[in-house]
Amino acid sequence: MTGMGTVFRFEYTQQVRKKPFVITTVLLAIAAVIAALCPALFASSLESSGDAQTVAGGVYYADASLAGTLPFEDDHVYSSEGALRDAVTDGTESVGFVVSDPTHITTYYNNYTAGVAKDSSLVRSMLQQIYVTSRLAASGVSPEEYEALLSTPVEENRQILGRDTTTQYAMAIVYLVLVYMVVLFYGQTVAAAVAREKDSKTMELLITSTRPSNLILGKVAGLTCAALTQLAVVLAAFLATFAGARPHYPQAVQDMLATVLDTSMLGVYLINFVLALMLYMVLYAALGSLVSRVEDVSTATAPVIALVVIAYFLAFYATNGTTSALLDVGSWIPFFSVFVMPIRFSVGTASWALVLGSTAVTLAFTVALAWVSVRIYRWGTLRYGSRVGLVTAVRKAFAKE
Repeated sequence: MTGMGTVFRFEYTQQVRKKPFVITTVLLAIAAVIAALCPALFASSLESSGDAQTVAGGVYYADASLAGTLPFEDDHVYSSEGALRDAVTDGTESVGFVVSDPTHITTYYNNYTAGVAKDSSLVRSMLQQIYVTSRLAASGVSPEEYEALLSTPVEENRQILGRDTTTQYAMAIVYLVLVYMVVLFYGQTVAAAVAREKDSKTMELLITSTRPSNLILGKVAGLTCAALTQLAVVLAAFLATFAGARPHYPQAVQDMLATVLDTSMLGVYLINFVLALMLYMVLYAALGSLVSRVEDVSTATAPVIALVVIAYFLAFYATNGTTSALLDVGSWIPFFSVFVMPIRFSVGTASWALVLGSTAVTLAFTVALAWVSVRIYRWGTLRYGSRVGLVTAVRKAFAKE
């Protein structure tokens, strides 16, 4: 145990002191701070979205009674349709509107883009409102009465007998993206570290100084804690900024956050996150010991990357509350369950019993995989030459005992 602790401290210290680790952590923390500040920084623009809108382009009122009803500046109002068309043709105006009556317009475009299409939609909406107002006036209904009718709320007495899974969607997506990125990044890191030690012959010295289990488990634990440290720093930067900036968020954003930020499942996410790291990293370490050169690591670990990608898409498929035999099976396969089961539980398609059962199976499998990986590691670290497959390595590793 002392040997494993020594390896753990060494690997953890080495990882957190590396310049790429420090730089990446600082950059991610800065990005988290900016993300937390963005709603407050843009609060004024978000809150002014309901202000009076202006329209780009030019206009010709074929119906003189409508003159001035649309928010065009005077120098963009033309005296004839031909003058407006010429202005659009020579690029003076990006779009021109000929208003025949509130329900009919002709639109001329220089180049049709998303921006001018938006302006056209806005003009149509304004003219429709003018038409509705005129019809209401003809019927003796004032615009105020009409608006009051439209704004009459329907009161809902909402009673959720199960769980409100809509509040978990944002947290589920955050978990899914984080576990995907961290597993791939740190998995490659541990595989490359093992291969580098073997390539430089350092492994031969280490293997005589302590047990192989101390080396692989200490290395995996050290890098796992380094990953958690990095995430903790980034999360702390985000939460500290978020706490100070939240009162300055637009009310609409605050209402949305109150709906989607449900942290009641953090424990489930954290347990599965750590299990995912440990599970994949012991496998990455074993595969790293099967190559003699660092350059071969990407080839050796390609099957594991495929597993991670499949697990990611399975979990993403589960985010919409879908139930299927594929997800049921994936929830019990440890390589997939660390991705799928927390998502299924968060959206209400898995019970506590299933979560606890799946977690127990994954934990037992991780222990068994660690034991197998130690055997592969011990056999592979002193073997040089061409790379062998994982199945062959398992057979050779156990044949020696």
